[in-house]
Amino acid sequence: MNENEGRNKKGSIEDNINKIDGDYIKKHQCNDMGNRIRKWFKSIENDYDKGVYLLLMEQFRYYSRENIIEALRKVHKEVTDFDKNIDYTIFFPMFSYNGNTNHSFEIQNMYRDANKLSKYCFPTNINLAIEKLPMNDISNIIFIDDMIGTGETIKKSIREIHKKYKSLFNKNIYILVLEVPENIMNIEEDINEELDINIKIIYLNKHKKAFDSGYIFDEKNKVRAKEVIKKYDTQLTKNANEILGYGNSEFLLGFYYDTPNNTIISLWKQNEDLSWNPPFYRSTKISHRPKWLKSSKQYGGARQLKYEKEQRKNMNYRKRLKENNKK
Repeated sequence: MNENEGRNKKGSIEDNINKIDGDYIKKHQCNDMGNRIRKWFKSIENDYDKGVYLLLMEQFRYYSRENIIEALRKVHKEVTDFDKNIDYTIFFPMFSYNGNTNHSFEIQNMYRDANKLSKYCFPTNINLAIEKLPMNDISNIIFIDDMIGTGETIKKSIREIHKKYKSLFNKNIYILVLEVPENIMNIEEDINEELDINIKIIYLNKHKKAFDSGYIFDEKNKVRAKEVIKKYDTQLTKNANEILGYGNSEFLLGFYYDTPNNTIISLWKQNEDLSWNPPFYRSTKISHRPKWLKSSKQYGGARQLKYEKEQRKNMNYRKRLKENNKK
């Protein structure tokens, strides 16, 4: 591709920005995308590079709240295949392995509203559910989330749930999400083999990697296009594992409440020093810090346990050192 081939054959850079703006308003309920792109493009070096980003943007899947509700109705059809009237199924949010809250609670509520189901099918506390619900009458447990990226997080979460609540795994266990990577079968097999269980992952869309041959770029042009994105990504992070999206995911995916770190980093990571203001958003820094929180290690599942272990280790070391000095 030469400099001008970075533009879509149908028209100029500006024509394509207008087209994307219209597409996003119509398909994704994401208003004013064109102005966001125009502002962002001031920091992109040349028309070739802009053309590469425009081609990526055309395949970017953005979930507004309305789109999520519509998608949850579609994926619910797979649930009704094994429980037509939802008489024997309960739905949990996918709990974080470190014990923190996440957007799965929001997705759980939207799923209930989208499919007009009873609130009693949607407990948020496993302990209370086991204690209060007639578990012998429940056949299916479904954990709800928005997406699976590399599979690392979902494996950690299921590992932790299995460790604490083995009795649940006598039921049919499902994970229900909107987006998964193309190697989802491998992720499912890894979970089942490691824990000797039989989880099934229900999903709506398989997400292609941006630089898969024949997806957006042909074999000839994908190498140069990929190098263009790497160039900008590298300026935005010192962590090589974040370039092209966490774990080299190459996702083109965003939700109205956040953008996953599996998405190509230069599509969401802002940098004021570089005047880099891409069109999508990721909540990477939280300024609020309650006064009672003296240290982030005080609270938060796995972090807390690791912190307490380190404290005990240091205390034992100081105790031994004191005893040796006495000798």
